[in-house]
Amino acid sequence: ARVAWNNINDSSLLFGASWDTALNSTLVSVEGSTRIGRLVGTVEARIFPYINRSDFILSNFDRDSFVALKIAHFF
Repeated sequence: ARVAWNNINDSSLLFGASWDTALNSTLVSVEGSTRIGRLVGTVEARIFPYINRSDFILSNFDRDSFVALKIAHFF
């Protein structure tokens, strides 16, 4: 789901989740950004709460959860 506020800060949020009903593997994705003056703050996260070992594709991402925070300054 994407939410984009119609504000001066151009704020937005993107959230998604996936659940494999056969193997019970799950993943969660969150992204958000906003402007504060000349700064732009962005946060991005990919979380893999449970990956079934027999899941051929997702088993490669079992320990790849991350959270990233980025702050950019524009002149």
